[in-house]
Amino acid sequence: MPCCVILYHETPDDATVASHLDFMLQANDELLTWRWGEIPQDNQVFVAARLANHRVEYLTLEGKLSGNRGTVTRIDHGTFEPPIDNAQQQFSILIQTTKLQGELVAQALADEQWEFRFFPKNP
Repeated sequence: MPCCVILYHETPDDATVASHLDFMLQANDELLTWRWGEIPQDNQVFVAARLANHRVEYLTLEGKLSGNRGTVTRIDHGTFEPPIDNAQQQFSILIQTTKLQGELVAQALADEQWEFRFFPKNP
């Protein structure tokens, strides 16, 4: 199964973007990435910015980033199914991480903005 990771990206004080979560889904040899404000709660709907794809090394990367881009700390990881690819403008996956178990539905809106919906797994 493909992997996913959530990194806390602490940005420098002079950065144009505030500290945030990087949500990453493995798609072949790269990670599709979105900027999240927080880990979603049950049945939460939220909008997130789509970022540039990241290298698969980010699945295990932690620490200081080059170029004064701040530091990253892995706060969650796991797997999902079915696999997705970079061209998809919407998807529904079953996600299983240490903090999220359930269905995550996403759809592209406009200008790199995506809407996410998280539905927790029934106990």
